[in-house]
Amino acid sequence: MKKYILLLSLFLGTTLAYSQDFKQWAFDVEGGIHSVNDESAVDADQTYYLGAGFRYNFNPTFGLGARVGWNDLDLLSIEGVPANTRITRLNTDATINLFRILDLYSPWFTMLAHGGPGVAFIDRDNYNETVLNNQLGLTSLFKLHRSIALKLDYTVAANISQQRTLDGFYASNNYGVTSTVHSASAGLVFYLGKDKKEHADWYAYPDAPIMENVTNVFNSPVHETIIREEAQCDCDTEPQSEYVFFDHDKYDIKSTELNAIYKVYAQMEAHPNYQLFIKGFASATNSSTYYNQKLSEKRSAAIADKLVELGIDAGRIEIGSYGKDLPRSNESVHDAARRVELLIIKH
Repeated sequence: MKKYILLLSLFLGTTLAYSQDFKQWAFDVEGGIHSVNDESAVDADQTYYLGAGFRYNFNPTFGLGARVGWNDLDLLSIEGVPANTRITRLNTDATINLFRILDLYSPWFTMLAHGGPGVAFIDRDNYNETVLNNQLGLTSLFKLHRSIALKLDYTVAANISQQRTLDGFYASNNYGVTSTVHSASAGLVFYLGKDKKEHADWYAYPDAPIMENVTNVFNSPVHETIIREEAQCDCDTEPQSEYVFFDHDKYDIKSTELNAIYKVYAQMEAHPNYQLFIKGFASATNSSTYYNQKLSEKRSAAIADKLVELGIDAGRIEIGSYGKDLPRSNESVHDAARRVELLIIKH
């Protein structure tokens, strides 16, 4: 047993001291009110609920932890007889940052979905039992400081296969979910780790690297009705670069853009000393910098894969991805920003 405690201590100490670019541990406490759904019992008083939990974030989107909750239920049976029931819940708790899933980011506000299975210890005046429990909740977080946040939470906890109703007076006739407890609460979240780091809840992915002398290609709208020349190579001239355009939020190559790729292929095939630099961009929309960086990477990779498929050696191709293009005041020029530049370099 001492060996396992030592290993757990080493794990906790190491992750706290040498975690990623963000804090990964969080601890929270909360308190609030509740209501019940039961075959027999109804609420006589909605106070009170207490809860606490901890979690470890593997990345800014997903975390895993455990929660404990306690409800002090003042109830009335169908016949109006008062009863008091205490429920203590212990649950595993997986969390998903909904703002990350929806590609939204705010340095001050976010929302988490959480839930998981566990057990509920139901303590009645006349009958006690332990049952399986499952809970699901939604948490709003408001950052107050790098190390603390305000939380508002709504959680539904379902008790499974109770023997008796929550007031303890009657045998339960239901199978599966036999009662639910709804808890609304407010509390505080404490982020553990080095003060200079943000927690995963608030971590902002770094901006994509910016190259000096990046080509600012267009000053006017570009439309999909552009008619390209047939792919051909004038081998006596200097290399000619091309541009490939993409639909909004897409990285698949449109048939209208294939001629540009074939023209580059023809030049690369005719001149073994030519190298190709592929520069991918995305339009400066409200999506996160990280999302647009990944999108531009996929666009560049799609072009490179196509050229390799045609027979160009991958060693002659260099890929660069730059995420959002320069902000533009005119929405109609976003078409120009959703591009990949194919720059042919003579060696």
